[in-house]
Amino acid sequence: MEEKKLVVAQHKFRNLVESVNKNEAKNLRGWKRLSKKPLFFKKQKQEEQISRFKRQLADFSRQIEDLKIRIEDYKRRMADTGTYISGTQRNLAEAEAGLESLNKLLRSRNKETKEKWVSDFGKLRGFSLVKAVKVWNGVIMVYTDTIYITWYRRKYEIGNFLIKIDTKKSSASDAIGIENLCNTSDCGRHHPYTSDEYGEDFCFGNMGDELEDLFEEGDFLTMIEVILKAFQTAKGDSTYLIKKWKRVEK
Repeated sequence: MEEKKLVVAQHKFRNLVESVNKNEAKNLRGWKRLSKKPLFFKKQKQEEQISRFKRQLADFSRQIEDLKIRIEDYKRRMADTGTYISGTQRNLAEAEAGLESLNKLLRSRNKETKEKWVSDFGKLRGFSLVKAVKVWNGVIMVYTDTIYITWYRRKYEIGNFLIKIDTKKSSASDAIGIENLCNTSDCGRHHPYTSDEYGEDFCFGNMGDELEDLFEEGDFLTMIEVILKAFQTAKGDSTYLIKKWKRVEK
């Protein structure tokens, strides 16, 4: 990119980051909402556990209703068999206690989930390469600090990136979007870590499967961490392309 255009792009990027950071409370609320979304993941350990608890709650509820019906039936048909009624009432009390125990566990897990998402947002904002985080309509947008790559003892300035993760998508490959907003190269690619197959798009190579698993589990924090690490390498089919980016003194 021409030096003048690069300076303009960097100025716009700084203004954009400043604007996003002014709305951090709003973005935190958007981030927390992601924990409540169905998110269309194939595997979600937490959701599976909660679903299992809910099934158990439903089973207990059915058992309680059945026991109540049996008690009323005993009362009507066997007034003189207090022993049976007493035993059934004990079973009812145990079932109700089990139901309350599961309810407490479910409430506790919901609280832990909320606290984890708040904690993850704080960790994400604390990453050294993260300048700002915006969350809107289920889309996570991360604005990075300037990315540098050292290749054969030479340091290259790659640019400032926007990472988008659309949590409404069904796979990581469809959900992730990468854009270099301050590209120091005019070669038509956002990053030297690309392949001939993907053209200007970023190529995650062997990291693709890991990102799919993380996306399915809803672990966006680790996803972004993996992407940021990938930004700092020039692996790919054409590592020599890094020479097309701005070389800086170490």
